[in-house]
Amino acid sequence: RYRKAGYWAGKPLDSLLTDGARQWPDRVAVIDPSASYTFAKLDELAAEAAAGFAAHGIGIGDRVLLQVPNTANFAIALFGLLRAGAVPVMCLPAHRRAELSHFATVSGAVALVIADRFGGFDYRDMARELVAEHPRLEQVIVDGDAGEFTSWASLFGRAPIPAPTIN
Repeated sequence: RYRKAGYWAGKPLDSLLTDGARQWPDRVAVIDPSASYTFAKLDELAAEAAAGFAAHGIGIGDRVLLQVPNTANFAIALFGLLRAGAVPVMCLPAHRRAELSHFATVSGAVALVIADRFGGFDYRDMARELVAEHPRLEQVIVDGDAGEFTSWASLFGRAPIPAPTIN
């Protein structure tokens, strides 16, 4: 029924962004209090983030816990992970160690993408506990002050990974 109605086209989720970038390159796609990106810029940043994730060993089929607040960087991270072929495991900012530990266990996550602090909570402290508890969590990428972890900024500045061509 969804296919017949045109709701399900059998295309990857990332195609929403690439289609938007082709159709409306100069329209605003995402905005938050500190950033605003057009569809074309968001597509470009997602491609760079994908290359950055890949450079940090995150690739096809890898599960990644994604716990970034509802910001422009969330959209970049989500589409970057999808473009890299990883599987984002969506975690709410309100989730804490118990929930993320469970998600890490059942998903077999190899990485965690977090903000440094949000809503008065320091996610890096939680990440330290999670990494100690889950040896598969080999990579923690932090938007903000990364401390001993990998910085969000390190994802950028590489040759971008283009979106796959869909026939």
